Amino acid sequence: MPQSIAPLDKVRHAKLTLTRSDDFSFAADLNMAPLLPVEIAEASLYYPIVFLPRNQGSLVPHALFGLEKVNHYLDKGKHWTVPYIPLYVLNYPFSLAKGIGEQGEERFALAIDESASQFKHKKGMPLFTKEGEFSELTTRANTALAQQHKQYDLTLVAMTEVDATGILEEQSIAVRSGSVTHKVQGLRVINREKLMALPDATLVRWTRNGILEILFAHLNSLHLLSNLTRHLPVKGEPNATVQ
Repeated sequence: MPQSIAPLDKVRHAKLTLTRSDDFSFAADLNMAPLLPVEIAEASLYYPIVFLPRNQGSLVPHALFGLEKVNHYLDKGKHWTVPYIPLYVLNYPFSLAKGIGEQGEERFALAIDESASQFKHKKGMPLFTKEGEFSELTTRANTALAQQHKQYDLTLVAMTEVDATGILEEQSIAVRSGSVTHKVQGLRVINREKLMALPDATLVRWTRNGILEILFAHLNSLHLLSNLTRHLPVKGEPNATVQ
């Protein structure tokens, strides 16, 4: 995805407008995206879900879109080809930029990708009112991203607990098409036997707080790995394995 991120500024971006589009060209080289707990169940119907180390070792669930920086969920017209699109993609071109407040505290501000094609049209939805306040559009974006950030923090806490049990193992995913094998390394995958061997009290708690739903969604989604070979220029029956 493009990387020309700048905090939203009422002077610099006063006349900027946004036009929505179903053209996802900006995500053409995006081969994965982080997921929030609230979207994992639905996302697992369409994408393989794995865990990646983020934020000083904490693990985050990710939807895999492809291999080697290629998004296989876009068609030739750069339209998304499955019904569910992760929030990380739908938020674009908005994001939260981390900063430091006057007292040294961590703060987040609404930011945009200034290079986004959504800002290239003269007519669209304004980012600011005439008085220099957030418009309805940016207010909604700011609220949604703030809520999602809280969910993200909860995800890190939950996955830290999961990782501490030792049921997550680093694996490489090999996708074979004909005589060619493509590998994605550094991913974490649940060991089902270790999961089911956990104490009953842990499994009951994880059932009640939603962690177990996330883990089983991940396990059940791994059969979708073979979908990642559909654009590979190699003839033969694709096969995916976790090694």
